[in-house]
Amino acid sequence: MTIKKKFVRALVAYAVLGVLAWTTLSNEPIRVFNGNVRLRTGTLLILGVFAFRTALHFWRLRIEEERESASGGLKVGSLGGAKEKQVLRLAQDDERIWLQVDI
Repeated sequence: MTIKKKFVRALVAYAVLGVLAWTTLSNEPIRVFNGNVRLRTGTLLILGVFAFRTALHFWRLRIEEERESASGGLKVGSLGGAKEKQVLRLAQDDERIWLQVDI
Protein backbone atom coordinates (compact mmCIF):
# COMPACT_ATOMS: atom_id res chain seq x y z
CA MET A 1 0.00 0.00 0.00
CA THR A 2 1.40 3.39 -0.93
CA ILE A 3 1.97 6.23 1.52
CA LYS A 4 -0.73 8.33 -0.16
CA LYS A 5 -3.34 5.60 0.32
CA LYS A 6 -2.35 5.22 3.97
CA PHE A 7 -2.62 8.99 4.43
CA VAL A 8 -6.10 9.11 2.89
CA ARG A 9 -7.25 6.17 5.00
CA ALA A 10 -5.91 7.80 8.16
CA LEU A 11 -7.74 11.06 7.41
CA VAL A 12 -10.96 9.17 6.71
CA ALA A 13 -10.54 7.31 10.02
CA TYR A 14 -10.03 10.61 11.86
CA ALA A 15 -13.15 12.03 10.20
CA VAL A 16 -15.21 8.97 11.18
CA LEU A 17 -13.94 9.19 14.75
CA GLY A 18 -14.81 12.90 14.78
CA VAL A 19 -18.36 12.26 13.59
CA LEU A 20 -18.80 9.45 16.13
CA ALA A 21 -17.45 11.65 18.92
CA TRP A 22 -19.75 14.50 17.93
CA THR A 23 -22.87 12.32 17.82
CA THR A 24 -22.23 10.19 20.91
CA LEU A 25 -20.55 12.51 23.43
CA SER A 26 -22.40 15.08 25.46
CA ASN A 27 -21.30 18.69 25.36
CA GLU A 28 -20.93 19.07 29.11
CA PRO A 29 -18.07 21.20 30.34
CA ILE A 30 -15.12 19.55 32.05
CA ARG A 31 -12.90 21.45 34.43
CA VAL A 32 -9.29 21.50 33.20
CA PHE A 33 -6.87 23.43 35.40
CA ASN A 34 -8.69 26.76 35.91
CA GLY A 35 -10.92 26.65 32.86
CA ASN A 36 -13.80 24.70 31.41
CA VAL A 37 -13.53 22.67 28.22
CA ARG A 38 -16.50 21.14 26.47
CA LEU A 39 -16.18 17.36 26.09
CA ARG A 40 -16.92 17.36 22.35
CA THR A 41 -14.62 20.29 21.71
CA GLY A 42 -11.73 18.72 23.62
CA THR A 43 -12.14 15.41 21.82
CA LEU A 44 -12.26 17.08 18.41
CA LEU A 45 -9.19 19.17 19.26
CA ILE A 46 -7.22 16.05 20.17
CA LEU A 47 -8.32 14.31 16.97
CA GLY A 48 -7.36 17.44 15.04
CA VAL A 49 -3.87 17.39 16.55
CA PHE A 50 -3.43 13.76 15.50
CA ALA A 51 -4.69 14.54 11.99
CA PHE A 52 -2.28 17.49 11.76
CA ARG A 53 0.65 15.33 12.88
CA THR A 54 -0.32 12.72 10.29
CA ALA A 55 -0.41 15.40 7.58
CA LEU A 56 3.01 16.73 8.63
CA HIS A 57 4.45 13.22 8.49
CA PHE A 58 2.99 12.66 5.02
CA TRP A 59 4.34 15.98 3.72
CA ARG A 60 7.78 15.24 5.20
CA LEU A 61 7.90 11.83 3.49
CA ARG A 62 6.80 13.35 0.20
CA ILE A 63 9.50 16.04 0.38
CA GLU A 64 12.16 13.43 1.27
CA GLU A 65 11.13 11.29 -1.71
CA GLU A 66 11.34 14.30 -4.03
CA ARG A 67 14.82 15.16 -2.73
CA GLU A 68 16.00 11.57 -3.11
CA SER A 69 14.72 11.31 -6.66
CA ALA A 70 16.35 14.65 -7.56
CA SER A 71 19.73 13.70 -6.06
CA GLY A 72 19.71 10.08 -7.17
CA GLY A 73 20.54 8.99 -3.62
CA LEU A 74 19.46 5.86 -1.84
CA LYS A 75 17.94 6.31 1.61
CA VAL A 76 18.83 3.78 4.27
CA GLY A 77 16.87 3.47 7.52
CA SER A 78 18.37 4.67 10.77
CA LEU A 79 20.29 2.27 12.98
CA GLY A 80 19.18 1.19 16.42
CA GLY A 81 16.01 3.28 16.48
CA ALA A 82 17.96 6.54 16.33
CA LYS A 83 16.26 9.52 14.76
CA GLU A 84 19.07 10.51 12.40
CA LYS A 85 18.81 9.54 8.76
CA GLN A 86 21.56 8.07 6.65
CA VAL A 87 21.75 8.69 2.92
CA LEU A 88 23.99 6.78 0.52
CA ARG A 89 25.05 8.30 -2.77
CA LEU A 90 26.99 6.66 -5.53
CA ALA A 91 29.25 9.24 -7.17
CA GLN A 92 31.40 8.83 -10.25
CA ASP A 93 34.43 10.64 -11.65
CA ASP A 94 36.31 9.97 -14.86
CA GLU A 95 38.76 7.83 -12.92
CA ARG A 96 36.87 6.37 -9.98
CA ILE A 97 33.53 5.52 -8.37
CA TRP A 98 32.97 6.12 -4.66
CA LEU A 99 30.21 5.82 -2.09
CA GLN A 100 29.29 8.93 -0.11
CA VAL A 101 27.48 8.53 3.24
CA ASP A 102 25.65 11.51 4.77
CA ILE A 103 24.75 11.07 8.41
